[in-house]
Amino acid sequence: MRLSSLGPVIARRVLHHSDDRAILVLIGQPRRYRGGHPDYYCPYKIEGFDDQIRYAGGVDAVQALQLVMRAIGNRLAESKQALSWNAGQQVGDLGFPGVETHRAPGKRMQQAMAKVFSEALGRSLKASRPKNGVRSGEGRKRRSRRKRSSAPGRSTAWSSSKAIRKSCRCGPIRSAA
Repeated sequence: MRLSSLGPVIARRVLHHSDDRAILVLIGQPRRYRGGHPDYYCPYKIEGFDDQIRYAGGVDAVQALQLVMRAIGNRLAESKQALSWNAGQQVGDLGFPGVETHRAPGKRMQQAMAKVFSEALGRSLKASRPKNGVRSGEGRKRRSRRKRSSAPGRSTAWSSSKAIRKSCRCGPIRSAA
């Protein structure tokens, strides 16, 4: 759906770029989709960033508002621009959900994540080992199921198909008569 108008603006926020530009985030009033559709959409625009009108949809007006806040946060985070907000504690804190998820984890967080992953990998490997300690393919020599014919000119096709039927648990092969 392409929008040409934001409609009535219900919220706005001024963000500051590192080069002293003002970025204005405008959120429009949630509306029902056209054509009698029961769901809602909420338009937004980020002026000074990309002046395109975008939207987020939800099953009701409240969910559309929640999702538009996340969409704005993700859009700003993807830009990787040095933006700030008057109430933000630091550059990048814009007050929209989703922005903080795009920051690189710190050293302590990386160490904690590495520990969790290594423990999970260890549990997974331990669970995949058989109880008797012998992995498949180890410990026993496997015999070939294929019978070799000692008579010259005799085909081994019958013995091969028998082995296939056994391994597949198929019924007997019947010829059409």
